[in-house]
Parts: sequence; structure tokens; C-alpha cells
Amino acid sequence: MIKIDNVFTMILNTEAKRFAAQYDANIAHLDGKNQILNSNSISGLYLLCLVNTNLFKMEIFKTILCAKNIRTEFIQPIYLGDVLYCNLSYNEYSHKTKINILIRKSIFTLIRDNKIVAKFYFSHYLSKGEISDV
Repeated sequence: MIKIDNVFTMILNTEAKRFAAQYDANIAHLDGKNQILNSNSISGLYLLCLVNTNLFKMEIFKTILCAKNIRTEFIQPIYLGDVLYCNLSYNEYSHKTKINILIRKSIFTLIRDNKIVAKFYFSHYLSKGEISDV
């Protein structure tokens, strides 16, 4: 397994509330207090979008064809103003079809104050180019 620490940093700002108002209007993400957490938490959909946006900026993910088996795990609530660091670990497997496919099973781990708060699991299919007939 390959591990890369601190692949990117996210500072959660008011954009998270605008996103929640449009796409994930759960009261826990808006102005109402979450009765269980006693505070507003950040939308998990918003976090997934941030991780995905940062993932596409990484050189090792430039040839993504698609993602499958996406799974999220929220270990602790995440709040507006939190600073999150993201670590990445992955394994790679080759798969030959008409195009050379690399399957990368990735785990993006979000960390706040040296504690894991969320994990995002992906299976990415990446192009390795055409297979020669020769």
C-alpha cells in the first residue's frame, strides 16, 4: 500500500452553507442547531465534492475514467471553520481490456487535530493507454 500524508488541506468556510442550502438542505447543515450535536455540521455531500475536486488536481489521478464503490465513513462531526488535512493511501491493480486499465483502490482520510474524522473509499479506473496488437 502506498501512503501520502497531507495531500491537501481544506478550511471549511461559509461556502459549505451555500452548498447545503442548494443540495443538502438538512437543518443540521443550515442555520438551525443540530439537536444531537448541539451545533451545525458540514454536509457529507459537500465534503465528498471537496475531496473529489482536490483528487482531480493530483497528477496521479489525471487519467481517471470512472469511480466505483464509493463509500464514506464519518467518525466525528465536522464543523464550519474546521481545518482538515487529507492523507491518501492506495493499492493498484492492472486489468487488461481493449485499453490498459489501472484500478486504484484509494482511501482519503480527513484529519482534524491529529484525529481521523472521516474516510472516503474509492475504486478508480484509470487509463494506461492503448494495448498494442503486436
